[in-house]
Amino acid sequence: MASYSRSTSAAGHQPPREKTSFELQREELMSEIAISFEHVLANINKLNRSLEAVIAVGNEFASVEALWSTFENVMAKDEEHEEEQQQEEQQEGEEGYDDAEGQEGGVAEGEEEYDQDEEMEDMSEIQVQQEQQQQQDQQQQDEEDRRKSRYAGRERLYQR
Repeated sequence: MASYSRSTSAAGHQPPREKTSFELQREELMSEIAISFEHVLANINKLNRSLEAVIAVGNEFASVEALWSTFENVMAKDEEHEEEQQQEEQQEGEEGYDDAEGQEGGVAEGEEEYDQDEEMEDMSEIQVQQEQQQQQDQQQQDEEDRRKSRYAGRERLYQR
């Protein structure tokens, strides 16, 4: 048999040899794996598109939230300004009355202190909201970066 293979190879013709069962099974498995990878890649791409859509909606609402916070701040300042004017009017009106009692003036001062405390609380709440928004933005950016790096890695694997 060795002499037969030498003579055929010398002539340049080799009869096609049959594939072994191992080779056939390997080819079948390789084709199944390739098809499965294609399905996985398609599903990952669908998930990425869905995730991008969710992130886009979140980003749209971030601007609405910022606008709403600005609106609330402006309205709070307007209310504070009106309260200050009312307190000044009350204090001016009380000066015309009996200054010896001083009860009304004490209430106005207490209200002013209370308003300052509220103002500080509002400021701290705004800072907390801004920090939370920054954290959310950072998390979204990190997730976007991770997704892009995973996608680039898959692209390299798929191109091989």
